[in-house]
Amino acid sequence: MKVFVRHGDTASIYDGFPAAPAVSESFKALPGNKVEVAPDGKTFAVLTIQSITIYDCATEQQVGGLPLSGCIAIAFSPSGALMQTFEKPDKEKGNAHKNLKLWDLATGEVLLQLFQKSFSKDSWPAIQLTAEEDLAFVAGPNAVNVYNPRDFPAGIQKKLHIKGLGGFAVAPAGAPHLAIYVPELKGSPGFVAIYDHTQLGKGGEAPTAICRRSFFRASEVKLTWGAAGGGLLVETSSDTDATNKSYYGETKLHFLSAARGVSDCLVALKEGPVHCATWAPDGSAFAVVAGFMPAQTVIFDAKCKQVADLGAGAHNLVRFNRWARFLAVAGFGNLPGDLVLFEKNSDSQWKQLAATRVNNGVTMEWGPDGRHLLTATLTPRLRIDNAMYCYRHDGTLVAQQPFTELLEAIWLPAGQEAFEDRPSSPRASAKAAAAQAAASGMVLKQPPPKASGYVPPGRRTAGGTSAGEPDFSAAYERHARVGKASAAAAAGKTLIPGSSGTAGALSKSAARRAKKKANAEASGGGGGEEADADASAEAVTSGVVALTMNDTAAPSAKSEQAAAAGGASAAADAAKRIRNLQKKLRQVQELKEKPAGSLDAGQQAKVASEASLIAEISSLGGTA
Repeated sequence: MKVFVRHGDTASIYDGFPAAPAVSESFKALPGNKVEVAPDGKTFAVLTIQSITIYDCATEQQVGGLPLSGCIAIAFSPSGALMQTFEKPDKEKGNAHKNLKLWDLATGEVLLQLFQKSFSKDSWPAIQLTAEEDLAFVAGPNAVNVYNPRDFPAGIQKKLHIKGLGGFAVAPAGAPHLAIYVPELKGSPGFVAIYDHTQLGKGGEAPTAICRRSFFRASEVKLTWGAAGGGLLVETSSDTDATNKSYYGETKLHFLSAARGVSDCLVALKEGPVHCATWAPDGSAFAVVAGFMPAQTVIFDAKCKQVADLGAGAHNLVRFNRWARFLAVAGFGNLPGDLVLFEKNSDSQWKQLAATRVNNGVTMEWGPDGRHLLTATLTPRLRIDNAMYCYRHDGTLVAQQPFTELLEAIWLPAGQEAFEDRPSSPRASAKAAAAQAAASGMVLKQPPPKASGYVPPGRRTAGGTSAGEPDFSAAYERHARVGKASAAAAAGKTLIPGSSGTAGALSKSAARRAKKKANAEASGGGGGEEADADASAEAVTSGVVALTMNDTAAPSAKSEQAAAAGGASAAADAAKRIRNLQKKLRQVQELKEKPAGSLDAGQQAKVASEASLIAEISSLGGTA
């Protein structure tokens, strides 16, 4: 397989990755500011300040180009035969400068050219074509204009007039669906609607929408169609959070089905932001990572029905492989870099294959074979330790390549017949992985030793080196223990922290006062005040006597009390130690239920300590 990399001001291609990577002699240290791969995977374009060059993915030879300078963005058409470009607007020429162009790569002819004032990555490509490339959709003032890309002089063929249009998206795979978005304005809610573009006319009247959904607090919207063109994911975001729980605003995810003509609001299982939502390449399912950390990863089918819950963790990125058999869930950016790999069985159930950690990861992408995952540490996200890493589907690191400055690293596509969908293979041993790395001429970086947590001074004994598990972790959720609630808790009473839980018990003096008061009330109520006075006097007398006894206590009695208190403290420490050991023993049982190949060195050491834990519990008088 081939990997395209941009490092510094040059670009290169690594052939034979990851088994025997080597820099291609025909594509080595060439100038390049941006790369774009055609959807059909046959060609790719390299953008420089002076021109655009087209290369063949298989031979790496130049097959075309456009002599266009000052271009800042490029995009292929669905078939790869057309390309659109965007140039910086010329202030002197104004609207006369047609900076948005659609080119025929075979002839070099400009098919369509328009003026566009600004550029936005969220709305690029600005010209969206159907799968047959017979219609070109362009956003205009309060309207979506439809052109014939092969007959641009004929002008606008169709139009959809939408007041306050904020964006649009054309469905792939030949589906005749057009999704539009209108932001909220002056108290009116924003909405997303899906139309059949075959029903559009030149007048601009909007036909009946197939489905529509309205919402408030949506300053930005991202529209993502499934590969089949029947399902649409709508990710809305707002700068402010109505609940004041997030500094970064509020995000929500909605699902609209053009095939069924209904709109279903996708509510994340866990409260919090939507970190990532992505479709499977075949459009059969989509995965969502949402919620406050630790975030939850959920998989839905094409009808928005939940089919799998992959649990919670410090994750914000999810990717399907080419055939949607393997799934990678990771936490990059400001997260630790945990990477978890899953596989879908024959019964459509997802199982975890491996878990590892990718330090300082920025990007993640499955290879053309669907069995290798490429991750990279890029500039400017991080200006040190720039490198690209390759992992197998079982989590084994098989290759890595460091760079002084790495700007981009992506796989180059391979033909549809080059690889086939295969289930997972047995995990390679560490010795086999090292041998493969040695054969490729790379030295795998050994993971740093796991740092021990902070140990409080009171626990720094000869045998105590662990501070125990924290009460909160962003990496996983701590499930509440199943146990019997106390009688007071079951009755809905609030107990004082540290109390014994006997909320209804009275002291002897309090019981005596209550009995006197009850007898007085039963005799006619005349002795209530007298009873209260007697009770108050008795309480004062009891307090004076108690103080006097404490002051006149013999030194020997005080020594006996101190010894008794010390014995009680030692017993409490022993009970606390037993509880901690029992907790570690439960963790060992949980680790033993997992596959042995998925345990790291620290977890294996914990499993090996089972016998010593049982022996120590028995020595303290506890039961394992």
